[in-house]
Amino acid sequence: MNAEPERHKRATVIDVARAAGVSRQTVTRAMNDMDGISAATRQRVLDVAKELRYRPSRFGRGLVVGHRPALGLVTEGLTNPYFPELADGVVEAATAAGWNVLVTDGSHDGGDPRRFLREVADQVDAVIGYFRIGPDAFDDVFGDLPVVVLEGTAEDGHRGVVEIDFAPGLDAGIEHLLETGRRRIVMIDSRSAAAPSRRTAAFRAAMERHGLDPLVVFEGDSGGDAAGAVARALREAPDVDAFMTFNDLHAFAVLKAVQHAGLEVPDRCAVLGIDGLAMGVVSSPELSSLDLDIAAVGRIAVELAIGMQTGALPSSGPEVHRVVRHTLLLRESA
Repeated sequence: MNAEPERHKRATVIDVARAAGVSRQTVTRAMNDMDGISAATRQRVLDVAKELRYRPSRFGRGLVVGHRPALGLVTEGLTNPYFPELADGVVEAATAAGWNVLVTDGSHDGGDPRRFLREVADQVDAVIGYFRIGPDAFDDVFGDLPVVVLEGTAEDGHRGVVEIDFAPGLDAGIEHLLETGRRRIVMIDSRSAAAPSRRTAAFRAAMERHGLDPLVVFEGDSGGDAAGAVARALREAPDVDAFMTFNDLHAFAVLKAVQHAGLEVPDRCAVLGIDGLAMGVVSSPELSSLDLDIAAVGRIAVELAIGMQTGALPSSGPEVHRVVRHTLLLRESA
């Protein structure tokens, strides 16, 4: 079977009908599990649809009539203030383009991310966010739906990608800490030693570029044990004079734990987060961070998703790969 549509063009019901050797009406019946066709014909149509990554239009199925197209945003936990800031940028950009936004929380997928994501995909015309599945599952879960992965990499084989390059921000942060007399810098990762984050890999590389020993302490699979992580760091390196953290949310907890351990911030020990959340100004002292333009991340992702949906951009490849970098945001904690 060789019925692959053009790379810039989404498969249509006509493409499926032609490849399966049936009428458009038969494709509609098969895709909507309607009567009037044999089980063998239905399966042949479904197989062809899967091969072509065909996904019936929500409009064609009558699920939405006369409404604006919808964009799905999948987050990893709306209690993390990063995601409301991201959602705000996504909604602003999508609304300006005439799209509605469905915001979902993937941390409540019930242990079945494929089913959760299929349910999201059935309600939208494109989807962006953080997905707990690998790119090898995208065809099965999303079909030909435009997909933009946040914090992915081109090497992952994803479709659209907004990659976060941590290296420049980490270099700037470490250089600042060195310039202010810090010599024993420790990274606290919210993940486990068995599965460290990409941020830890970037931290280790940046420290090695500066000729420093990259000590990393892990909070565990679920994070949330900042006090224990700080205590372990102080046991391993009593002379620690700066902490970098997985993100700002963890930095707030580390900041509190460091102060409870009797270390004055920033005089005795600096604390530097990652993300540059607006709420960093309400901590005491105010949190210094590697600042990410979160609204720009949302805006870029929306532009990619809409471009892929309209056919202005391909469904994968370098044309739908963007890179965003951090800048150093100095407040009071470093």
